[in-house]
Amino acid sequence: YGIKSQKESKDKVSIFDKINNLYKGFLIFCLKKPYLTVIIILLIFISSIMLWSRVPFIFMAKSDRALVTVNLELPVGTAIETTEKVVVQIEKFVKRNLLAEKNGEGVVNWSSYIGEGAPKYDLGYNPPESSPNAAHILLNTTSDSINDKVIYDVDNFIFKNFPDATYRVSRLISGGGSANPVEVRVLGSDIEELYKIAEKIKSEIRSIEGSKNVNDDWGMKTKKFVIDINPASAQLAKITNQDIAISLQTILSGAETGSFREGDKTIPIIMKNEKADSLEIENLETINIYAQETGKGIPLSQVAEVKVRWQPTKILRRDLSRTITITSDLKDGYTASQLVKKLSPWMAKESASWGSDYSYEYGGDAEGSSDAMGAVASKLPVSFFIIVIVLIGQFNSLRKPLIIILTIPLGLIGVIY
Repeated sequence: YGIKSQKESKDKVSIFDKINNLYKGFLIFCLKKPYLTVIIILLIFISSIMLWSRVPFIFMAKSDRALVTVNLELPVGTAIETTEKVVVQIEKFVKRNLLAEKNGEGVVNWSSYIGEGAPKYDLGYNPPESSPNAAHILLNTTSDSINDKVIYDVDNFIFKNFPDATYRVSRLISGGGSANPVEVRVLGSDIEELYKIAEKIKSEIRSIEGSKNVNDDWGMKTKKFVIDINPASAQLAKITNQDIAISLQTILSGAETGSFREGDKTIPIIMKNEKADSLEIENLETINIYAQETGKGIPLSQVAEVKVRWQPTKILRRDLSRTITITSDLKDGYTASQLVKKLSPWMAKESASWGSDYSYEYGGDAEGSSDAMGAVASKLPVSFFIIVIVLIGQFNSLRKPLIIILTIPLGLIGVIY
């Protein structure tokens, strides 16, 4: 009985033995038909190369960390109190609809930073400059799988409720990735022309399927009051430009007249018109300008004209050239390379009419990918030479290393399929 049992156990074949036998039979067949095998492999290799263009290209995959970030920017000049109110509304929405304790999965907790960026919490995050119109929110979630739903819901809420906000709701960006997947930088000299070009590019990007949140980094123009002083009238009234500047500052934004010390703190004393925030342009012309030389007051309208002009809120430069950057996010299922591929023919045709003073370049994932591939390509010949020398030294032969090197490209068959 014992001998029979041992025999039965020896005859038992595992699944790995079956796979090994199948592989052995397949290998023997290939060795018996070498020409047919090589032809079939070459045909499969060629077919995989033909499918290369269908493989979606992503420079840096997004992080799978259970964290969602919200970058929010209101129009330049927005008071920090207004920014805070917007953030509070977003927090109320999260608390009402996305809390994990209500839905099982969702947001665990969050932190908001108003007027400044968060402390550096990730290698790919660089805190922006402090600004009263900007905010940054971190949403800790239960898992990576719920991130997409949180992103969709928060993005949709901001889109519907704050049309003047520039925002981005996303996962963390892996190290080396760009904050904006699609960027087009336009360089030139004339501000108005740059604005016109940027508007055309934004319109074209919006028409491409897969784009969303298309904006530029200069933002919308803002209304500014320009005090056009009449030199002859001002001289006749014995009022200087400094008198006008001091009077307007005191009435509109306030002038520091002293300080009050309380313990180890010094509190500035500001003199300001209590109705300054409700003044209209008609009221500005009736403001009395105090002449320090004569000690008399005279209406602003007698020595200057108040004009309203639309001006850029900020002008950014890159390598000393005025540069406006158009950015775009991506909808789910789309890649930056797909969008840039569709945009490139239009950009090449459109830029021909700009003139020699204007040019463009791609940023975002396209630039990061180009830089990374360039760095790899520059070292590739040396690396390949070292690998060949090592293989020749290891096998003491030229034929065996050649066989190994010829099989390397065939690895693309599995990758592409």
